Amino acid sequence: MGEKPSSEPSSAPTRTIFITLAAGVISAIATIGAAYLGGFFDVAKTNAASVGTINLERLKFSNELVKSALAASNSANSLLFYADIGLLDGLNLDKVKDYAQRERDRIKSGGNGNSLLPSFDRTARPKLWVDRDFMTAVAPHAPAGYINAFVSIGNYLLQGFGIDENPKRLSMFLAQILAESGGFVVLVENGNYSKERLLQVWPRFFDEQKAEQYAHNPAKIFNLVYANKMGNGPEESGDGYKYRGRGILQFVGRTNYERFSKETGIDLVNNPDLMTDPNVSLLIAASYWYNSGLNALADGDRLEDITRKITGGALGLQERKEWTDRIAKLLAEKYP
Repeated sequence: MGEKPSSEPSSAPTRTIFITLAAGVISAIATIGAAYLGGFFDVAKTNAASVGTINLERLKFSNELVKSALAASNSANSLLFYADIGLLDGLNLDKVKDYAQRERDRIKSGGNGNSLLPSFDRTARPKLWVDRDFMTAVAPHAPAGYINAFVSIGNYLLQGFGIDENPKRLSMFLAQILAESGGFVVLVENGNYSKERLLQVWPRFFDEQKAEQYAHNPAKIFNLVYANKMGNGPEESGDGYKYRGRGILQFVGRTNYERFSKETGIDLVNNPDLMTDPNVSLLIAASYWYNSGLNALADGDRLEDITRKITGGALGLQERKEWTDRIAKLLAEKYP
């Protein structure tokens, strides 16, 4: 996404990611587990409760404990117990304790009224929980790390951001990220352009002589064509190459890297390659989708408006429609 042409595929390394969360920053990661207390936590309003280094798999463990607590005979006491002994890392513990305490008080006073906590069945078995077979059918050439991210942490993200609320949202979300990344294959903007390609793509930047000098040198090319735009500094700053397109939405420019650093609590400005980590890339895409109001557009079948939000125009609209239709058909077959 951003001011760039399409480029040749380039795979990105997968790795275990540890993420530092900053207190007071709107943090999507902090809501992965809190999503199971759905209805009481808004992704856009839930803040990280503490400063620390949190492993995404650890958050998944916390999430499983929340599910276990909700299934217990006294879910409020179970939640308070897990919170008090420090097992619910990554959640907004003040909120967890507040709702659990209010539920416990309700029961002690005679149990009148509806429970403040959601039912276990509702949160444990979301209708559109995607599995490995589905993701492999959707993206058969995707690196294993991206499939793994989707069928584990990804499901919590989809739920936390409301993307799995209905087939329209999920179909259009998947269609957009698949179109942008070539089926999760193009994860880093390549930039290995020939002289002829430079003259064709960026004629205002290159003449015959300059194209000869810059050909097959991605760093020089991006530092020139992305200079002094999208928050980047001049050519000599190196920002053009440092903040080139990465991840499943191929975000470009320092401004975008700064935006998602603030939204997720991940320092992408100083660690731009984290944009290609499967878990982080999916988190950024889900955060962008939610905060850009794309759930509502999907509900209204406004595929072209979604595409314009993401690409700045109607770039690849037909391809995105084909992706959407294909995914919607697969969802209908799997979740009739």
